[in-house]
Amino acid sequence: MNKELFSVFVGKGVRIGRGGHESKEGLLLGAYGTHIALFTEAEGVIYFPYSHLKSVTSFAKGKLNYNEMFNTIELLPNESFVDLLNSQVRQWVKINRGGHDKVEGILLDANNDYVEISFNDELVYIATYHIKSVSFGEKFEVYERSNTTSQTLRRRK
Repeated sequence: MNKELFSVFVGKGVRIGRGGHESKEGLLLGAYGTHIALFTEAEGVIYFPYSHLKSVTSFAKGKLNYNEMFNTIELLPNESFVDLLNSQVRQWVKINRGGHDKVEGILLDANNDYVEISFNDELVYIATYHIKSVSFGEKFEVYERSNTTSQTLRRRK
């Protein structure tokens, strides 16, 4: 899997992977030298390095309709996967989507060998090569209060 293959799907609805925690459906925003950017309604923009991508499925027109959003989604610098990570040092990061490999916290350092993340009283080091996906910033959702007409943001779990 590489930039040449994924460039064909930019601007289209795709599913990355066939199932499991890392499998996501959304709008492919970009294909870069070392990774792709995928927009999902539930999690926002998720970046996937090519080294862990095993399959991509393109949807028939109409399954996912993001045409109106395509030009309004803001992407982070995308020279390389490590440059992407370095652009978000001191920001909230979510590495991998689930299971035992999922880690969230403040990104302290990123290089070709490892990333360093702080969460509560722990410092977690993860080999950069083993990052399957990454997203940045805490996620919030809008929910309706039951006894009022107001809306409130709350942190997603």
